Amino acid sequence: MLIVFVILGTVTLAASIVGLIGVGPGGRSAAPLHVICLALLGAAAWSSHETTTGRVCLFAAAGIEAIRWLASKKRVKPVVDSVPGYRTIGAGEDPVRAARSSPAASPSHGPSAAKTAAARSQPDDAAYLAEAWSPEAGEIAAARAKATGTIRSTVEEAQPDAITEPAPAERWEDEGGDVRMTKPPAQRRPGDDVGADLPTPPTNTVNALPPSEQELPRLTLRTQVLFSRDCSVAPGVFVASLRRTGRRDAAAVEGDTLPRIRIGDVVLEFDLQNAPRDPAAIEETLTYFEHSAEFADAIRVHAAHVTLTSHYPAGSPRDFVVRVHHHAHAALTEFTPVVCTFWPDARMLTPVDQLAGLLEYARSAGQAMWRTCAHIRGFALSGDNEGMLLFDSVGLLAFGLPDVQVIAPASHEAAARKAIDLIAERIFISGCDLPHGTEYSASDGLVWRVNYTRSAFVPDREVVQLALKT
Repeated sequence: MLIVFVILGTVTLAASIVGLIGVGPGGRSAAPLHVICLALLGAAAWSSHETTTGRVCLFAAAGIEAIRWLASKKRVKPVVDSVPGYRTIGAGEDPVRAARSSPAASPSHGPSAAKTAAARSQPDDAAYLAEAWSPEAGEIAAARAKATGTIRSTVEEAQPDAITEPAPAERWEDEGGDVRMTKPPAQRRPGDDVGADLPTPPTNTVNALPPSEQELPRLTLRTQVLFSRDCSVAPGVFVASLRRTGRRDAAAVEGDTLPRIRIGDVVLEFDLQNAPRDPAAIEETLTYFEHSAEFADAIRVHAAHVTLTSHYPAGSPRDFVVRVHHHAHAALTEFTPVVCTFWPDARMLTPVDQLAGLLEYARSAGQAMWRTCAHIRGFALSGDNEGMLLFDSVGLLAFGLPDVQVIAPASHEAAARKAIDLIAERIFISGCDLPHGTEYSASDGLVWRVNYTRSAFVPDREVVQLALKT
């Protein structure tokens, strides 16, 4: 009995100590259980293995740790999804302020959308996607297509298929009650200057890194964190917080100008400004989702912000880069007065109370990381395009990729949703090799015409457009 007592007690003690050390932003609720287990182990050691009290205390502590471990394994990870809102434009409406989406439920890019996402975020064609598409084949095909000129970076003369100026239409909700028809943004044409003051897409920033880090072309991803008051971000403190969130490989590196932290192949550069950021993009983004008035007011009066720019080699998995940003956002909440995070190219604001959930998802093996840094909108067209739907993604531009735009009759809404889910995920994982002017055959038998053009709605950007062939 003594050997069993010692072995079980040692394992339980180790589990309790490791659990306390590993508690991070998303796991503080487990700390009291570890403390209780330590107290029971102390009582067991004091009572000795020969007493009933000692044995009961030991087995109780072991049972609590075992149940907590099993619960952590079965915990459902939040899957981030976006719920498109249908819109039509009203006569005389400002096209910039009309270019918004307003999902009916809650901010759709946070953990609060987990139940909705669990039902439809993973397309039925997941197995088909895995079999028909591989990252290596995609990168090779994309390189060949670009080398032969079959993919154009911009198509100035091309226009979205079957789109003319939409006319006003009434509001409606779909069967699930989570999609509302409101007013869409004005149609964008090549050369329009609407949204010209919006952030420019990221470019290669080789010169921003030391010469030793310029062996491979490097790309960038930029996010921002807004603070309620002035604060400081010391590299050493930041690194310690990153390690507590699970990034044990985080290490500070010396930079010529801005402080940097290396995490694997990613170099995270941060620039703290004790001043509010430009309010124009914030005001635009606030109209995309239904945020509370309190949250909007807190953002408008924020006092400082930090810009996080990750430099990563071409070919690095994009989901890893996104996970690094989620770890960095959660780490900052430990020692700074965070209000929210901002993904400029995706036009997404994430309240501070959702960052712990996103960190948990980033720690998991979740395969839908693109949904945490991009979202999908839906528009119901009218006028000459009555009965047509348009879905588009917003956020892939941040990685130097084209966003996706899908056009289909309203009778094929489910197919259009599935198509944009599959293609957006495919582009995020492997890049885009769909040649301009070709046709894409989906697993459900439908055929889509492919062409590269400018987006129909702001923000103005390059998109790969799929129009249903009827």
